[in-house]
Amino acid sequence: MKFVPAGETDDQTEPPLIMDLEAILKEGAELIKGQLVVNVHHAKNLIPNDSTTSDPYCVVTWPGEKISTGVIKKTLNPIWKFTGGSKVSIPKNVQLFTFTLF
Repeated sequence: MKFVPAGETDDQTEPPLIMDLEAILKEGAELIKGQLVVNVHHAKNLIPNDSTTSDPYCVVTWPGEKISTGVIKKTLNPIWKFTGGSKVSIPKNVQLFTFTLF
């Protein structure tokens, strides 16, 4: 997961421009604005939903927002290679992010 502060771009593959969200929150800013980029690559050895397999997907939530990967049919080792994002304004005392597999 990457956070790109407002006014900066994410045109590099390595994180020099990308700041650690927790570090930003600790700096004392009351409201953080920027672009949140979430990458969900894969999961391994999931528990079957029926007798032998599952149709897994992942939901990522943070205050006021939710994004979801697509469903991968009949597997316990899904590979999503999913990238999603949203413009965010995050209050300083935010409870961070939740990744839930279904």
